Amino acid sequence: MGVEELHDLVPSLATVRDDIPVIYADACHAEWRETAPRDCVYGDSGAKTTVVLIGDSHAAHWFPTFQRLADEQDWRLISLTKSACPAADLPVYNTGLKREYVECDDWRTAVVERIAREQPALVVISDSRTGQFWVDGAAIPAREREDLWATGLARSIRAIEPLADHVVVIGDTPRPGSDVPVCVSDHLDDALACATPVSKAIGRERIATERTVSAETGATFIDPTAWLCPTSPCPAVIGKVLVYRDGHHMTTPFARALAPYLAPLLPNLGE
Repeated sequence: MGVEELHDLVPSLATVRDDIPVIYADACHAEWRETAPRDCVYGDSGAKTTVVLIGDSHAAHWFPTFQRLADEQDWRLISLTKSACPAADLPVYNTGLKREYVECDDWRTAVVERIAREQPALVVISDSRTGQFWVDGAAIPAREREDLWATGLARSIRAIEPLADHVVVIGDTPRPGSDVPVCVSDHLDDALACATPVSKAIGRERIATERTVSAETGATFIDPTAWLCPTSPCPAVIGKVLVYRDGHHMTTPFARALAPYLAPLLPNLGE
């Protein structure tokens, strides 16, 4: 791919910072100190097929994808996401609170209780691969203890599996090497300037871990890498669509555009 000028982007560079899933404006995405999920339902509230999305902000950035699918397939969609709180059942450290993130533990417990009440057709799990675990009174980078992630994810899937017809794990999205809107603003005459080498964008070890855990627990694993990195290096813009609204979250238009690619990989939710 050669030099390509970037004009008429969607979302526009002037509005991209405000391009966040509606669950934030609706107060349906929990922030740090919250522990009780809100009763937020999207799609067809009367539908017999219920789908639940859980995880941290990297589950939340999949919400536009699932909202589109819910509208198209007549699902009742429940979003249970919380900032910096992975669905994987293990203690984590919150860098903002500068302590063990006990609110995350309480949140997970409440989420499983909600799933038990809902008995959904599908639970979708997705989490960021970065962050820090809380181990023996100390914070350690998540990348240093892939074994803990495997154990925590397996524990969560096994807790949810009896409560839902299907469990899907979506691997984390590739990470750009910069704050994409800032980089694009500085390089409007060259799309490649903001692309990220595949080796830096993709966490292959985490993908392998989640694929293995999913297979062992009977969950379906979906790797989104090819959708965000269709070329090497991984682009910041695909067509006229900005892929990221910041340094790692997908834009709403891009997430919605992935619905037709994701749908065939989901389990059959037919009644």
